[in-house]
Amino acid sequence: MHSFDPDNWHSCDEYLYGIDLLNHRYWWEAQAEESNPMNEKQRLAAVAVWQAYNALETTKRRHFGYLEALESRRNKFNLGTSEDENQMLARLLRDHDEQVTLFKSASELLRNSDREAFDALWSYINEINSALAPFESKKVH
Repeated sequence: MHSFDPDNWHSCDEYLYGIDLLNHRYWWEAQAEESNPMNEKQRLAAVAVWQAYNALETTKRRHFGYLEALESRRNKFNLGTSEDENQMLARLLRDHDEQVTLFKSASELLRNSDREAFDALWSYINEINSALAPFESKKVH
């Protein structure tokens, strides 16, 4: 929450939502809501960029997951990739490239239309990536 007035807690939607989460035993979500650097207006303004970012992450994981599986098989069994597997790998990379392009376009539109929401979204993305970094694989392809 960016601005909270304890005297007017009853009119703060973010605070009341957090209390509802706690009351319904969604403790993790309540904590996440409390620490989320984006307010409701910023989240709404950034929704297209956030969805594009998630699509980009999904296609990246899909491509790298398939690549890792092929490499693992090659290392364990000395089996190369088939033409079909190479074509699939290329399609997955094209899918990811398309999502990167869509994300860049959506991000640029947000930067130009609502700089505050743009900055808040990037703070949130950086926070997520920092939290996940210790658990990520450090494999290099």
